[in-house]
Amino acid sequence: PSPLCEFGKSSKSSALVEELGECQICFEALPLPHFCRCCVDARRCCAGCLRTYFQTSVEDALYAMPIMRCPLCRGRVPTKIWASFVDQEVYDKYAGNAFALLSMRCPACDNTVSFAP
Repeated sequence: PSPLCEFGKSSKSSALVEELGECQICFEALPLPHFCRCCVDARRCCAGCLRTYFQTSVEDALYAMPIMRCPLCRGRVPTKIWASFVDQEVYDKYAGNAFALLSMRCPACDNTVSFAP
């Protein structure tokens, strides 16, 4: 498979530890996954809010691959972690943006060439 297809994925399990608490976005009492290594205090978000946040970040990034950040502390969230909250279609769009970034259109003949392996 292409390296872009496996981008950010790991063969190791990325099971997230969850604790019951109040989501800092929707303020509901729900299981809260510990997804950010930078958040050292008890601030957490529910999976539903995280899903919406990461999905919106990907959908709003046309032809870009933004670094996914924690909505609370703005620390970087690794791809294998945030990808577990979104549908495969959203992740495929993110990987497709990488392919688009590695493509170039010739100004003379209008042909497209990709630098992706």
